[in-house]
Amino acid sequence: MIRLLGGVLIVVAGSALGLSCGRTLRGGVTAVEGVMTALERLEREMSLHLTPLPELLMKLGGVYARCGREIDRGECVRVAWGDMVARLPSLSRDSREILLPLGGVLGQYDGQAQCQALAATRQELSILRHQQRETSNRLGRVYTALGVTGGAFLVIVLM
Repeated sequence: MIRLLGGVLIVVAGSALGLSCGRTLRGGVTAVEGVMTALERLEREMSLHLTPLPELLMKLGGVYARCGREIDRGECVRVAWGDMVARLPSLSRDSREILLPLGGVLGQYDGQAQCQALAATRQELSILRHQQRETSNRLGRVYTALGVTGGAFLVIVLM
């Protein structure tokens, strides 16, 4: 009876490990979607209200507000933006590489050019999000299956 219970616990632990790996993949997709939403808000505010960049970033809150405060204190936009991108949680390296060049455009050009840069960045992130979602769906199932089969294999070996 104890061996059976131990075997069930090992299989459950393997399954949980597989599910956790799949959840991590989905977290990357969610993070990209959050950044896309923030960029959309920035673009809309810039085009409709002509609000200054530091004020816009502070309205977004969180990591963005910190970036806005740094810019407001006189920090270079490119540097503050790069620091903010580095602090954004769960983003892949590809996402960060797409976001970093935006720091060189924001606050440097007229509103229309900034809006075009934001739209282009959102488009690139949209393509990346689609790729990440496909990878997440495919690998999430693989990781779950590997967790279950790995746990079952371990039970067989130990029994």
